[in-house]
Amino acid sequence: MQYRSSKPPQSVKNKPGSFFPKQPYSPAKSHIEHFVSENPTPHYRKQQQAYPTRQNSFNMSSGESLEQFHRKRQNSNFSQDKKAKNQLYNILFNNTNRNGSFCQDTMKKQPRQASFNSQGQNWYLPSKQKLSQTMQKKLSKNNNSMDGQQTFDISFENNVIKGYQDYSGFQSDTTKPSEEYNPRSIKLFEKGKQLLREKQIDEAIDLLKKCVEVDTRLLEGHYFLGIGYLGTQMYQKAIEEFQHVIQQDAVHRKNIYLLLAISHKKMNELDQAIQILNKVIGMFPRYYDAYIYRGKLFIKLNQIDKAEQDFNVAIQLSPQKGLGYLGKADCLRMQSQYKEAIKSYQKAINCEQAVGNAAMLKKAITLFESQQYEECAKDLTKLLETDPTNSEAYYFKGLSRLKIKNATEALLCFEQAIKHNNSKKAVTKSLYEIAKMKIEQRDFYAAYHTLNRSSMLDTEKSYLEKFRLFTEAVIFLMKRKFQESMLNFQEIQNNHQLNDFLKPLFYAYRAYGYFCLSKHQKALDDYKYLLEIQPAESSIHYNKFLCEGILKVQSGLFTAGMEFFQRAQKIFQKKMEPTFYLAVTYINQSFKKKSDQYKDVIKGLELLDKANSMNDQNANLYYIRSIVKCFLGQVNEALMDIESAIQKSEDNIAKYFYFRGMVFGLLKQYKHSLNDFSICLTLDETFADAYLNRAKCHFLSGDSNSAFQDLQQCIQILQDDPRMHVWAGNFLFANAAIEDAIKAYSNNKDYKNNPKLLELRSECYMVLGDLNQCQENINRLYKLTKEKTAEFDKDMLQALRLVFKDDQQIYFNEESENEQIEFKSNLNKAISGLKLCRGNGKLFQQFHVYIFRGVFLFHLEKYEEALRDFQMASSQKELSITEKRLKQRRSESDIFNEEEFHELTEDEEDADLLEILEIQFNELICLVILKQFKKAKEKCKQLIENINEAKQEGLQILLMHIEQILMKDQQNIDYQRVICLYDEPKENIICFQVPIVFVNGLKIRLSFSLPKLSPPSLSITFDRKLVSDIGPLSVENKPEAPWIRREQQDDMIIFTENVQLVDDIRLETEKDDEQPQQQQQMLEITQIKNNLMLDKDIEEKLQRFFEKKNKQK
Repeated sequence: MQYRSSKPPQSVKNKPGSFFPKQPYSPAKSHIEHFVSENPTPHYRKQQQAYPTRQNSFNMSSGESLEQFHRKRQNSNFSQDKKAKNQLYNILFNNTNRNGSFCQDTMKKQPRQASFNSQGQNWYLPSKQKLSQTMQKKLSKNNNSMDGQQTFDISFENNVIKGYQDYSGFQSDTTKPSEEYNPRSIKLFEKGKQLLREKQIDEAIDLLKKCVEVDTRLLEGHYFLGIGYLGTQMYQKAIEEFQHVIQQDAVHRKNIYLLLAISHKKMNELDQAIQILNKVIGMFPRYYDAYIYRGKLFIKLNQIDKAEQDFNVAIQLSPQKGLGYLGKADCLRMQSQYKEAIKSYQKAINCEQAVGNAAMLKKAITLFESQQYEECAKDLTKLLETDPTNSEAYYFKGLSRLKIKNATEALLCFEQAIKHNNSKKAVTKSLYEIAKMKIEQRDFYAAYHTLNRSSMLDTEKSYLEKFRLFTEAVIFLMKRKFQESMLNFQEIQNNHQLNDFLKPLFYAYRAYGYFCLSKHQKALDDYKYLLEIQPAESSIHYNKFLCEGILKVQSGLFTAGMEFFQRAQKIFQKKMEPTFYLAVTYINQSFKKKSDQYKDVIKGLELLDKANSMNDQNANLYYIRSIVKCFLGQVNEALMDIESAIQKSEDNIAKYFYFRGMVFGLLKQYKHSLNDFSICLTLDETFADAYLNRAKCHFLSGDSNSAFQDLQQCIQILQDDPRMHVWAGNFLFANAAIEDAIKAYSNNKDYKNNPKLLELRSECYMVLGDLNQCQENINRLYKLTKEKTAEFDKDMLQALRLVFKDDQQIYFNEESENEQIEFKSNLNKAISGLKLCRGNGKLFQQFHVYIFRGVFLFHLEKYEEALRDFQMASSQKELSITEKRLKQRRSESDIFNEEEFHELTEDEEDADLLEILEIQFNELICLVILKQFKKAKEKCKQLIENINEAKQEGLQILLMHIEQILMKDQQNIDYQRVICLYDEPKENIICFQVPIVFVNGLKIRLSFSLPKLSPPSLSITFDRKLVSDIGPLSVENKPEAPWIRREQQDDMIIFTENVQLVDDIRLETEKDDEQPQQQQQMLEITQIKNNLMLDKDIEEKLQRFFEKKNKQK
């Protein structure tokens, strides 16, 4: 549908409310005005020729047609907007980053595209320069931007976009009057353009899209829609809109080519952007702004020569303008031609006030790069006189002060930059520099606080994050929260790149954390890498030697390990840890050697004493020394050391109380032992050995119920530990619950393949007199181990099983003749079997062979042979008792004897005495039968003296009979009872299974039994594993902390760089010197205030700083 005007044509220039430019083009106007609005006044055709087809539409490949259009439109009118001048200045020369902004954003909805450059100080290169906050504020006023609305990145391209969004003029189709456009389209266009000015870009895009849908001929609608797309980063759509306008009218707006180039650049299509600028320069050879922008793109491509050529052309076109000089200076500076760059910056400053501040800042930066720090500070001071809130200037001034070692003034400059907070990167880098200064002073809490301030400021938090993580990691190390610290280090390594400043610190502190976590190989790797990248402090070498020593000892290379400990000892001679490591190494190697073991333990103990003299407050050292002393049998001295460990320990440590309970148990002070085990379990409810030993104490104190309760707790903790079945069975065995003990041992699913459990089961069956089951377990034990002791027990049981039955049947001398013949045959076979038994077993000893062979010979009526065997049994038994006692003494003195220490109990001594009495009784019977009455009388008296009254009756009758025979006054004695040491059969008492013998009318039965085995000992014993496990890891990990500096000669600790030597100060002169010092201090404050133009807040901070410094002095 076509729209025609109902009124006669009017002059567009005088038409009220026209959106066409009203001022004619003037060649004297600045290039900025041309850049913002360079559209010629449209030519109108007659009304009757409405909507003719456009002729000579622009084609990118038709240069000739383009020149024709250019010549026809040279006298066209252009609009002028004052704010565009400032905007273009910012667009062209105040972008620090290719993709991002140096200054504070002004539109919040646009995401940041640039990442902060973390490669040192090179972020302020010319290709990345940004505009100060002061100039941004001026632009904000000129642009009529609304507070609280969206914020944009003030980079080159975005300023162009912003400028055109704010621009209020309107250029229509050059061939059609406004009356012939769709009125609704015009209305939508005006509203959309107004929304762009108000920074409501999304709403503006919606209206402009409707505008061009209603009337696609409205090229200004497409033009502003493209600007809207460009502002919301929809670059491809912006390109489509700009290309549509160009295809319809090649010279509709000259700046549209610049916008098209910006769109391609935003998509990282720099070559296409340069091609478009080449075209527009071909179309408009004097297009100043195109040369400027193309020069900047060449800089981004690092084609400095081409960029410099473009800036030279710009200077020739407009030598009175500063932008060309500014761009040329950037090129010279990037080529390190600092003198020429400084001259060019000065020309830019002299030419144009609009570029003065930016040129002054860049000139100062160039002076800084050329190491002219004083000149740099002077220029920055001048800049701050005109722009006193410029964060960038304060930042670079702080850097220049750092270079001349004026840390105090630098710190205040950085604080000023942070306070004004109008340059994101300047504030970020200022925070970094302050934190860096604090880190160099080892003041990590202050550094962490400084970095946390970024959360309240507009900063590149991603850049500061790695420094915040690092300082937090160090603080975790100081608090001994090593796992949390290592998580921070891991995050830094995975997500951040380390710069030259942070890299050595990172590896030094991470190595310290690994050391404290006993990850010595990882710590050593970090220390080695650290020494490769830079010379290290003494503490690094010290910790490295300790790591190498520990790893060598763990590998069994004790001598090499001790050499490293000695090297560490030479670095810090007053530190205790190297001596401690040497001590535990000697102790550890003693268990790996076959000779000089005791000598090594004594040497280790001497070194522990030496370490204690160097540091008598180390609780762990007392603990280790108490273990060694207890191992050496110095129980009372061990008790003193473990009590010192408990007293000096900062915390209540469960293992300290456990060991003291063990020492009390060794001293048989069970009450104290129970108390310490209870404290240990209060501190650590899962300490299984404490439950086990407390159960022993309860049992030895006569409290079996409490003992079994503790044992049950121990079993619940160690449910999968096979030892728990042994412990349970031992307690039941000791409590005479033999059958339950067998069940406990059998609860281990693999007991048939466990020699220890088979041995314990066989002992239980022996006590019960069950020779069949006992033999079965011994046979399996021998099959598994092939040990001589098991073979001896197997042969003994095989011989005894021929004579003795499992049912404990009593022999009443009423068996048939055949049975008696079979019995004697079995006796002979048993005697033959016993002849093969040599040595000792776990169940039987050599004297048992003589006892049972004597019994068998006696019942074969070979009394003399029987007597000899009983006598041999008696001597062998005495020898066995002697060996047992000697073995106990050897186990007490031979500390490296791996056999379990067994203390003789009263029950075992009673059992030995009873076996001796059995042998003597059998000897007595043989003597009586052999009519050796004198010997029999002495033996009988001896027996009567050693047995209790209940057993004396039969022996008294026998003694009376012997005496009558000796007096030849024999009378019949009416005594119906059987004379024997035992009244009735019991479990392992098997003498009732042999016949009774009659001697002169007296009934007599030989007395003998199966071996009288004692249950496993439940006494408190020293745990040898405690001392055999002593090694480098027993030493508490305390490497030299990297945040502490220590003078190597006298081990003086230095916590910060600011250490004052006060040894030579005379106290009596301090009051006299106080007033001059205060005056000098005030002069310093005044001088710094004048140099920095401090505000009140900074002045107060400075005052507090000097007060604190004065207190330190």
